[in-house]
Amino acid sequence: MIGLMGNGRLLYENPPGTLLRQTGSRLLADAVLQVYQRYESEDSNYYCRSLEQGESAGGKSDSTLNHNCDSTEPKTSAKMMYAKKDSLNLNDESSAKISGSVQNVKTLPQPPASRTIASLLKRNFIQMMRNPWYLSFLLILPAVQVLAAVVAIGGHPRHLNVGAVVNEFESSSISVLNSCPEKFYSCRYLKLIPDSDVRVHFYQSEEKAIEATKQTEIAAFITFPENFTAHMKDRILFNNFAENSTLDGSQIELRRDMTDTLVALRLTQVLMETLQKFILTIFDSPDNDPRLGMLPLNFSDPIYGSKDISHQSYIAAGIIVSGTMERTLVAGVTKSLVLSGELITQAVILTVQTALMYVIVVALSDVKMQGSFLLSFLLAYLNGILGVALGFALPLICKREVEALLLACGLILPDVVIGGLCWPMEFKAGWITYLSYGLPHTFGGIAMRSIMNRGWGFTHSSVTVRLGMHLFLLAISAQLVSSQQENPGHDSSVSEPVPLASSVLKYNREDFRKYVPTATRHHYIHFYAPWCSECKNVERLWAELAFNMHPKPDGEIIIAKVDCTIEIDLCTELYIPEFPTVKFFKRGGDPLGIPYRGKVHLPSMEQFLIDNIG
Repeated sequence: MIGLMGNGRLLYENPPGTLLRQTGSRLLADAVLQVYQRYESEDSNYYCRSLEQGESAGGKSDSTLNHNCDSTEPKTSAKMMYAKKDSLNLNDESSAKISGSVQNVKTLPQPPASRTIASLLKRNFIQMMRNPWYLSFLLILPAVQVLAAVVAIGGHPRHLNVGAVVNEFESSSISVLNSCPEKFYSCRYLKLIPDSDVRVHFYQSEEKAIEATKQTEIAAFITFPENFTAHMKDRILFNNFAENSTLDGSQIELRRDMTDTLVALRLTQVLMETLQKFILTIFDSPDNDPRLGMLPLNFSDPIYGSKDISHQSYIAAGIIVSGTMERTLVAGVTKSLVLSGELITQAVILTVQTALMYVIVVALSDVKMQGSFLLSFLLAYLNGILGVALGFALPLICKREVEALLLACGLILPDVVIGGLCWPMEFKAGWITYLSYGLPHTFGGIAMRSIMNRGWGFTHSSVTVRLGMHLFLLAISAQLVSSQQENPGHDSSVSEPVPLASSVLKYNREDFRKYVPTATRHHYIHFYAPWCSECKNVERLWAELAFNMHPKPDGEIIIAKVDCTIEIDLCTELYIPEFPTVKFFKRGGDPLGIPYRGKVHLPSMEQFLIDNIG
């Protein structure tokens, strides 16, 4: 059974087959539209008769309510201009069809596949060319991603803070490296370290240097024993006959923070290369051959690449060949249901994903958890919720799903790459480092390493600040989504049900060419696609607009709509760039119509109509 209601009244109740047979329609949508058209026509006459009966019984009627019943001309909405000529009787097959071919979309044959593909290609290219900003972003996105990866990944660390404890002289009087006397071999070695790679800070004792390393003020520290210069000279002079005290006194001790493995390895490489230069300077005298200070391993020219090649050349090839997977999203429910359903689903999935991640990483591997397991789990969960919030926020600033997907792809890769997850922060250029601190993954990565590797908790400012930043970014996304829900940018009546009797005319290509170019009336047409969620909002407004025009006697405006997924050629000819699109076709005016560029707001649409009628 199918039941149709309007204004709280049961209009029709019968099996669908009976309804199709009585109306002579092949599509159930056409049959339902005819029922409501007949109801609208009869309901207007019933309303006037009720007012007349009230007056004849001695009651007085408000003139503002019955002024439309005084005219002898029937008062119909614009969309009833073609239906009022023949009253619809569902039991009479001769009068079942609406006059004209306004509703005969079912008679058009299916276009060939090649023609459909060609029309789609033409429409897509026209649509991209009319949005130059989107087209520019689409074209430069791969280049920007590769550039971000090459700039952010694979470079050498800059200005690493390294401590120095020099026991062969009083280091308390030395604050900068330039004041260190070169007669001591320790000062000579420290001055050979490249300034662009390492910054040397002097400490009076190993205890202070260890504390500075624990506070992450320095990445490592070097200790020179007492009488290092004298022991080094004796070691070179006596060689194999040197005493144990001489061998021990000529050793340089290096202690590092190995939680940042790549930084520690790079620092080791720089110090080893500096040591080789230092030994060559000692042997550089007329009495010694400099080759005696060289390592017995000679690094010749490589077959491919160069000696100073960086990791950027390696990572760039992988970024270039990587691509993005596109998918189509279809939404047919309200925003509140979408947000609620997605939030609950993503929260459950995120919980399972985080739990499995910890089982695999912590339980089944050699990764050790030095800090609180619960705290690290909370941090990972908040990071996932922040990603879900970002997924909710992106569609609010994008007009279509494909734009939101491309924007997400363009944001995620720089966030992961620049945020210090794949490469340490110290390896990046100066301006990239400052930029990375504005990304959410940067704080999450630093806090997670501090919890897992250093055992820090809530009491440490680094963890507290990073968690606070996550909550702050999450609050911003939630506020953005909440404000969009409260003020969605169009009239609040969009979400309210509109009487179905205000259905608009549905044009196909034949109807458009027959009625619009040679029309004696104006046409206000909505071009839509069934899968477009915003089109559903416009469709509700469109029905309300036709309903509001119902009591007006002018009858000069036709309210219609066109399904561009069916009428592809028509929408291509009219240069429909996106969905939804609303155009006003003035009587005798531009055949391409006047596009409406305002917001989805009923008063704005009505004002646009009034302004163009003039």
